[in-house]
Amino acid sequence: MRYPPRPRTPLFTRQVDAVDVEPVIRVETFTDEQVVAKCDGLCQVCGRPVDLDALGPDGPAFMWKVPLEKSRQATLRNRLLVHERCRGGTP
Repeated sequence: MRYPPRPRTPLFTRQVDAVDVEPVIRVETFTDEQVVAKCDGLCQVCGRPVDLDALGPDGPAFMWKVPLEKSRQATLRNRLLVHERCRGGTP
């Protein structure tokens, strides 16, 4: 008899399906200036220019086009410039 005996529990014999494994998130390095240039300085919700020096509701904010939980893409293509007041809107 081998010591210790080989365990025969589901913990060691369970097969993992592809659905059980979360896909890896794709991350890209970019700056806020690149996001502003990509969006031409316009809010992607209302279409009006964003005052980059303003604070409050007219100030700049950034949001994901498709939320990271769904897209798993933290990329420049998925990042948008919006007004602070438009942040919760749909692009």
